[in-house]
Amino acid sequence: MPAFAGKTIMKDASQGPLATRIKTIWNKQGWKENEFSDKGISERTVRKICNTGYVPTDRTLGKLAKLLEMKQVDLTFDILQSLAQQQATWNKESGSTPQGEEASAGRTPRTGVGHTPNECLPIETWPHFQWKLEGSLRKPLPAKVYGLNRTSLCMEFEAKRGLWLPGSAFPDYVRFREQTWTKRQEHRQREGHKAESDDHIWHVERIALLSAHGEPRSLRLAVQRACYSDVVATAQDPALNSPVGNTTVQKRLASHWKPGDPSLPFYPAANQLMVVLMVTTKDNRVLVARQGISGAGAKGKWANSVVGHVHGYDDNDDLERPDPVRTASREAIEEVGVPVKAMDVQWMALVVGLRLGSFSLHGEVRCDLSSQEIISSYFPKRTKPEEISDWAFVELTPAAVAQRLEIMDYTNYFELGFALLLWRRGLSKIVYPPRSDRWAYME
Repeated sequence: MPAFAGKTIMKDASQGPLATRIKTIWNKQGWKENEFSDKGISERTVRKICNTGYVPTDRTLGKLAKLLEMKQVDLTFDILQSLAQQQATWNKESGSTPQGEEASAGRTPRTGVGHTPNECLPIETWPHFQWKLEGSLRKPLPAKVYGLNRTSLCMEFEAKRGLWLPGSAFPDYVRFREQTWTKRQEHRQREGHKAESDDHIWHVERIALLSAHGEPRSLRLAVQRACYSDVVATAQDPALNSPVGNTTVQKRLASHWKPGDPSLPFYPAANQLMVVLMVTTKDNRVLVARQGISGAGAKGKWANSVVGHVHGYDDNDDLERPDPVRTASREAIEEVGVPVKAMDVQWMALVVGLRLGSFSLHGEVRCDLSSQEIISSYFPKRTKPEEISDWAFVELTPAAVAQRLEIMDYTNYFELGFALLLWRRGLSKIVYPPRSDRWAYME
């Protein structure tokens, strides 16, 4: 089916990041394909972008950005360039269309690698976070960001009773979970690791945008307790690729998800609530930690100062709802030995990982200690030193961060944490999401 009908763009065409964004704008404005034909953007170019995943040249993108600015549409050249890069990657991975001026009109790309439309994955659906550091455009990070601010994100939680289950998305789920958990523990035993505890975590079901005087002011997260074995079964490799009937676990869950709704950014897996902290010191340095064998992040990689999940019982408030500050305090003592109080944490954003579906609250902890004081007086007080195998400090300046990021030995959230810290200080630029995204900015 073509992406246009009666010279207007269809709302439900499934395309990559650039094509989707252009269709959305044209639909919202009620424009025809030839809206800018007399100004250098032909009807054929617009149709190719939307129908084939065509990636225009920077010259064409620059011209389009200027025309959109004249129409008071908030889509800068930086954002268009970012979307074009993501479209090119999407095209390559899906095998949909040639890139550049050779792209042929009339060919509709698939929704993703080997997926039917109702199995489209979040990482293929949502445009990825992207930022600029020292004038250079960084590689997109597979994350969807909510509530960016320069003070602290306000949140509230609505807790649902009982334990999470995927429901109709996975009728034989309980047996599969038990089998997966047993295999994992047997593997750990063979590798010489101790057995894991099937603790309760908090699963995030939905995000709601709360407004005041017409402006977004806070987020409400609908949550429900789940077991860590649920995370292992539905939100970690290798279980996601396990065969179930004539499909895989991931594809079965994705088939019960409707893409495009920012309140439901991920398919129905055990999407655990996490806390990710960046500790900044009084001498303008950021503590970073290499994950150990027991760490919550990627083993052996450099990550943020503190990473951990919100425990389903230990990290609750008096009304049995999640209390991320308790998580921050507990995890900080366990991993780096630094005491953290509620007033010390500024929540920078809620970040949804587009590959595995974690919902991470990224916070900055501004402490009145120097880097040397942390090393000499607080690291020895860590209660779980095995979770961190090494530590370092990075000066919080664009030049120092850019130099550190040249060594590719870190997690995506490591880079994203620095992006948020520098942006809050006016030292970097976020290209995507754009300022017009009401879910993304709250300031």
